[in-house]
Amino acid sequence: MLNLSFSNVIRYCMSLAPLFITFFLIMGSVLNQDVKGLVYLGGILIVAILTVGFKRLF
Repeated sequence: MLNLSFSNVIRYCMSLAPLFITFFLIMGSVLNQDVKGLVYLGGILIVAILTVGFKRLF
């Protein structure tokens, strides 16, 4: 069981931050009827894939 301490709350919020950012970008793109947020998420996905690939090389 987790203790409710300041460091655990901060760690929990930091682990959920990517989900909040992704949700905000998707909803912003849908509500504004543009694709800027989706293009940005595509760029993040490409960088994440490249990072995993380079991690295996080194």
